[in-house]
Amino acid sequence: MDVPSTVFTDRMTHDRPTIIFSTGSLRLDIALGIGGIPHGTIIDINAPQAGGKTTLVYHIIAEAQKKGGVCAFIDSDRAFDPCFARQCGVQVEQLYFSQPEYAEQAFDIIETLAGSGAFSVVTLDSLNSLVPYHELTSPIGGPAGLSGGDLLETELELLARSLRKLSSMLHRTGSAVLFTSQSDRQMSTIYHQLADHPARLALKLNASIRLRLSHLCNLIYDERVIGARIRVRVIKNNFAPCLQPTDFDIIHHQGIDKTGEVLDLGVHCKVIQQKNTGIYFQAERLGKTVGEAIHCLNENVIVRNDIEKAIRQLLIPDIHPAVT
Repeated sequence: MDVPSTVFTDRMTHDRPTIIFSTGSLRLDIALGIGGIPHGTIIDINAPQAGGKTTLVYHIIAEAQKKGGVCAFIDSDRAFDPCFARQCGVQVEQLYFSQPEYAEQAFDIIETLAGSGAFSVVTLDSLNSLVPYHELTSPIGGPAGLSGGDLLETELELLARSLRKLSSMLHRTGSAVLFTSQSDRQMSTIYHQLADHPARLALKLNASIRLRLSHLCNLIYDERVIGARIRVRVIKNNFAPCLQPTDFDIIHHQGIDKTGEVLDLGVHCKVIQQKNTGIYFQAERLGKTVGEAIHCLNENVIVRNDIEKAIRQLLIPDIHPAVT
């Protein structure tokens, strides 16, 4: 979906506009209140296993690449799927890719790429797979160089130190750094005992936007599971109020269902009219049924973009098209 990039002016400083890229989900862009992900920020995306966090990252990268941005994907999970990334719109041949061996190396790569000013989006997927160098170099079956508690503490200190450096340089370089992490109910109780170690607060304090994703239900068509509905909660947003939770659909072998969102929101905002003779956008007939309208919008991307632009102007009034 080729959506014009937008400019958001900081309400506090009013001195530096921030270019914003869409998340790939129109509902999530609206929930964020500014139309997408701003440059020069740290984004925390938290979700359980199969919660849609990597799919969302793929779409953010795809939207940034459409605007000519250079993106990097740091795969500590060893789970990057180039075929699915292409289906989400990622230009894999133009994506900088790395698989670090240990946590210190991953943080060094992030600092180098984000500090260069050449990258629009740098992603680490995910924090949970990072292992400190001390743990990798300890002999198998022998005594480790550090105890389990010290390993966790060391990893947290590495993250806190890296985030302090990133926070100061991102405003200058304009890169957006995305961190994904896997949530777990059993570890949540221990993790939220923040008084034990201040470094646990590092990502929460330094992130400008924090998203929490969860699997809501499966999408079933003709007795087959074709996708999943994901619920997103914006639990922190430095640029706009945190609104109500929003949902988006992920279709297998396709990614986020952008056309379905545009059609639903268009009808809700009365940008699209449903009549007895069919479904219309202005004077153009999209089809008689919802299925025909979705097929029409998939085939005619220009019309879909016009509908999306009208929806954005209604639901995100503070966002204005960038002057190019």
